[in-house]
Amino acid sequence: MNYKNQYVFLAVMSMAISGIAIGDNTKNSIKKDYKCYLDTTSGHQIAFYEWQEKRVKLNMAKLPSKKTPSKGDGKRAYIKEVDECVELDAMFTLGGAQQLDQETLR
Repeated sequence: MNYKNQYVFLAVMSMAISGIAIGDNTKNSIKKDYKCYLDTTSGHQIAFYEWQEKRVKLNMAKLPSKKTPSKGDGKRAYIKEVDECVELDAMFTLGGAQQLDQETLR
């Protein structure tokens, strides 16, 4: 490669890399806080997560068979099913979830 071709190649690569970096700052890559109403091996629980908006459904689907986040007491139950996940400030639609949400400390 001659110098002119090398400069063109470097310019194109830098623009491509810049485009990738800029494109990653879209709305879908923004992380938000979510709360999930979970059916676990020790009963229903609410757990808190921080996920990218575009990956919420995927992350929900990955939760069953994982352990719940630690509450500090060292006891972590296995998640059997995800009943509902909503943004942290939103209300659950399920009655049991709403009641447990009122009782849960943040």
